[in-house]
Order: sequence, then C-alpha cells, then structure tokens
Amino acid sequence: MTETSVYAARKRQTSRKPTKPGKPRKSRKQRKDKGLIRLTDRDLLVLKWIGEQYAARLDILQLLLGRDAEQPTKIPGVVTESTARRVVSRWKAEGLVESRRFFFGKPEWVWLTPTGLSQMDLAYRSWSPKVSTLNHFHSVNQVRLRIEKGYEESFVWRSERTLRRLYRDNKGIHVPDAELLHEAGVIGIEVELTQKSQQRIRDIVDKLAHQYEQVWYFVNQTTEQAVRAEVAHFDEGKFHLYDIERIRSNE
Repeated sequence: MTETSVYAARKRQTSRKPTKPGKPRKSRKQRKDKGLIRLTDRDLLVLKWIGEQYAARLDILQLLLGRDAEQPTKIPGVVTESTARRVVSRWKAEGLVESRRFFFGKPEWVWLTPTGLSQMDLAYRSWSPKVSTLNHFHSVNQVRLRIEKGYEESFVWRSERTLRRLYRDNKGIHVPDAELLHEAGVIGIEVELTQKSQQRIRDIVDKLAHQYEQVWYFVNQTTEQAVRAEVAHFDEGKFHLYDIERIRSNE
C-alpha cells in the first residue's frame, strides 16, 4: 500500500462522525384491565339470549346484534356477516363461546362454553349441539325473535332450557319449547316440525291443554293436519295455530 493510499484510508476513518448512542426503548405500559373479560352491554344481552336458547345460528346473531347496535346499520336492525363474525371471534378469544358450521352452505352455529355459562350466571349444564336438533332450535329461535319484535306489551320468555330445570322433578308434564309470561297469563309455546304418531300428538296436546290457559302452536305443512285434528276437541281460543313458514318470511 502506498503512502497516498494509507493517508486516504486514515482520512476516511477520522472524517466519520461519531454515532450517537441510541435512546433507551421505553417499556410498554401494561393495560390495567389485562386478563379481564371486556364485554359491552350488547354482548351481555346477546350471550344470555344464546345461552337460554341452547345455541343460535350466525344469521340470528346478525339480527340480535343489529337491534342493539350503537351505530346505524346498512340494513336497519341487521349487522353484516363480517361484523357478526368479528364479535364471535372476540367471544371465542375470551373462552365464552364455541362455533361450528354443521351444514354445507348454511351459517355456523354458536353456543356458550361452561365458562360462558358461568360468566352469564346461567345455571345450565354444559351442552354441545346435535345435528338432529338444530333445525328445531333454529325455528324456536325464529319464533322468539318474531314475538320479541311484534309484541309491544311486556312479557317474559322462559326457554325450554329454563323449563327443564324448573320442572325436572315433575315427570307428569310436557315441557314445551317455551313459556310466555304475559299479563293475560302463561302461554305455552310449542313448535312441531316433524311427523309424529297421532297418539303422540294427542298426548302432547292433552297435556298442554291441562297445563296452560292458552297454547300457541307453530306448525308446518307436514304437521298441521295432525295437530289441527287434536286441538279441534278443545274450546275455541285454547289453541292458536301458526304457520312457521310465515314466521320465517317475516323474520
């Protein structure tokens, strides 16, 4: 190396500006509420509703979340599917719910975990969905939504899940799909979607007639004729039959 090249190298070294020591990184402050479950009033209402009804499909949740939305929704009273999914994901992260899609092309189902039931102060046994019962539960959910939407009078809905706890020591009654506690009295709610023997229908109708002053029966084309034949034996006004398909179309 020549003197010229050594001199040039030294000059480059001495001309470099000393680097400033980096500022110490500030440690991120821990949230005071870290580890605590953070829920809105709407969360509490909807989670309790799901727990009472066993489970609810995502499209039902879109309606439940939409009716208590703080901001206007694109379709009045209905949140988008993506919004409902985000809410469910948040609940799942807190360990409150589980969800699963059971049928191709149909929305997923959501139900409360044992932790979710405990946090909502619902004294039910833990439960997992059975495919054979989901269509029935969805129809009952639609009926409840329709009644809650259409009735201005105050009432209390007591779900089948609640009634099974209340009547567990009474083996002689038929547990309906719900009871409606209304100013006019207690109304039995029954949803019948599958064909049963005529004797089985007769037994259910007879028990409901003795248990309630009034019964609202929700039927479809498969079950209407059998149910109507049995309720015809009672006074007019005792049983009221409704087409479940109309309930669904007005959801």
